[in-house]
Amino acid sequence: MKVILAEGSETRVSSPAELDSIVSNLEVSSSPIFTVEHNDSQATVGLSSAGWFIQVAPLSGDPPYFVTVGNPSATGVATFFLHGVHHTEIPRRNLISSDAARQVLSEFALSGSRSTMVSWEEV
Repeated sequence: MKVILAEGSETRVSSPAELDSIVSNLEVSSSPIFTVEHNDSQATVGLSSAGWFIQVAPLSGDPPYFVTVGNPSATGVATFFLHGVHHTEIPRRNLISSDAARQVLSEFALSGSRSTMVSWEEV
């Protein structure tokens, strides 16, 4: 798996445990968004104190794109920074707990597919 933490900065990992170790070292206070490429899929993951989100899409860039849904009635947006640079706003309805996100990310690291443990919506 390839993990892209910032523009021009990528690393390879071979297990969910290695991926979790990288995630554990990220600063949630900086609200980073990073990317994990596995098989033919890509997971875009945002971390913040407000919650985390995960979007899963084909590496080809073609639809469909799916994003997590935490609280469908949540309003407003949370601010993240894609690869540490690009200001990105994500609807709060798409935020899930860090524990759930780590589980979803671990499953993605094993299969390259969306987890069934959370709700998803197509965007």
